[in-house]
Amino acid sequence: MSISSKFQLRSSTSLLLLVALMVVMGMDGAAAAPNTNFVSSACNTQKIPSGNPFFTNLRAMLADLKQNTAFSGFDYKTSRAGSGGAPTAYGRAICKSSISQSDCSACLSNLVGRIWGICSNAIGARVQLTDCFIQYEQHSF
Repeated sequence: MSISSKFQLRSSTSLLLLVALMVVMGMDGAAAAPNTNFVSSACNTQKIPSGNPFFTNLRAMLADLKQNTAFSGFDYKTSRAGSGGAPTAYGRAICKSSISQSDCSACLSNLVGRIWGICSNAIGARVQLTDCFIQYEQHSF
């Protein structure tokens, strides 16, 4: 085997390793978790009374936001009509357009899980994480 053949073989092997490394790094970056750092909140000072049927509407509406925002252009509004005289729950969720659909869903799941701790049973709230936002109210907006 000549020196030039050995050089071409090493060069090809190095190039192949470089491409493989780039693919692995790219895949790792695509699988990164969304940024769920807390940014800000605005919580209504009125609280939802314990056992109020509005909670049922609100939970259903938040689940709808979590499930559909990533597949609705990253900006989704919805509402859940009140049953038994309970007020309608209105909501909106937004994700940064620079993140993936799965990261949008993951960010909103994180936020829905934290929103009660941030705004403790407020009848209305706006909470912003780095990659996503949720607003809910008892009135249309």
